Amino acid sequence: MNQAGNEAVGYWRHALGRRQFLKLVGIGSAAMASASLLSSCAPSSGDSESSLRTLKVGLTPFQDFYVVLIGIEKGYWAEEGIKLDIVNLSYESVTESLASGSVEIGTNNDAFVLGGQDKYPEQVQSNIFFLFQGGAIMVRPDGPFTTYDQAIAAGATPEEARRDVCAQLRDKTILLTTNSDFELTVAAAAQSGGLDYFNDVKFIDGNPDENLAAFMGGAGDGYIGGLPQRTRLVEEGMVPLITAENLSSEATIQGGWSASEKLIAEEPEVFMSFQRVIYRCLQFIEENPEEGFQIIIDKLSSETGANYTHEDLESVWNKVELFPASGEQMEAMVFDESSQFYWRPRYEFVEKFYLERGVVSGPVDLDRIFPFQWIHAQYMAKYESDAWESMGAQHASGDLVESR
Repeated sequence: MNQAGNEAVGYWRHALGRRQFLKLVGIGSAAMASASLLSSCAPSSGDSESSLRTLKVGLTPFQDFYVVLIGIEKGYWAEEGIKLDIVNLSYESVTESLASGSVEIGTNNDAFVLGGQDKYPEQVQSNIFFLFQGGAIMVRPDGPFTTYDQAIAAGATPEEARRDVCAQLRDKTILLTTNSDFELTVAAAAQSGGLDYFNDVKFIDGNPDENLAAFMGGAGDGYIGGLPQRTRLVEEGMVPLITAENLSSEATIQGGWSASEKLIAEEPEVFMSFQRVIYRCLQFIEENPEEGFQIIIDKLSSETGANYTHEDLESVWNKVELFPASGEQMEAMVFDESSQFYWRPRYEFVEKFYLERGVVSGPVDLDRIFPFQWIHAQYMAKYESDAWESMGAQHASGDLVESR
């Protein structure tokens, strides 16, 4: 790595705040600084497959993560000098696979990265590319609850509806999976209702499918699971008490990729190129939804046996799953402190919950485990420098540079 690259990594490894890092890069001259840092990553037009950087990727068979397949189909990865060596993994096995070195980057989200810190503290969130708001506490239509939709229809403001609806969870029993995104959504709802989740809400722990059968058989007052289970319950006449969309940012999952702190320090350009390809894949879907969705559907069907349709993807794409398709959109959604999706409140909430739950043994340095903020800054400086400078004039030169 050249001198500029070593300096940038050195600053990151000493956990400087994002403003100091951006000051290092420089808003006005960032493109030139990052061009020097990243020049070794750009492949020439004559590069052969043997010269590509083979990246061992742990991939979970979900519709969101399968956007990487569009990059393979369209040659985007090769154009960035990368060849993916894909290993199919469940979410739960990514941390272990990273720790063993069997993969270098794997599908992950904020909760799994934070929750895995005691087991593998080297794991950090290298990339983010979607925000998931699909969580919903499902209840029976004839139960004791007033739902969020009913409260809004009766004239409540969103804030009033959120508070009053969630307050109804006191002493109620929810079927969920502990130490999961599902439980975190219920905890976020309890917080919105002024409740202490651990003392005021009851739960029955189990896997989503077992819990689904139990809830449909009459157990508990509410249920939370994944999108397939939510869809099944709607078909059976159940209704959402409240959804992640109706809750605060603490209930929005930030999904993407994790890797080791060491690898990011050694090869930051790989992770910027990775992000660039993801954006290109998302832009392809925006421009060619039929073809883009079909690539994902074909692979999902062959890997999982599920009969996905275009309607299935359209029902969630940029509805309950939000996909920033450029660095500019990512900055506005995830890094603007006025955004409802600003990254830090979600990470602080998960950390606090896991400390109380005993999942992690001590406080976690959130800036250290979220190097995507620096990957994003360097990406913007190199690939979207005009938008980056414009943002600097609006807020980055003040908020992001001067104060951190």
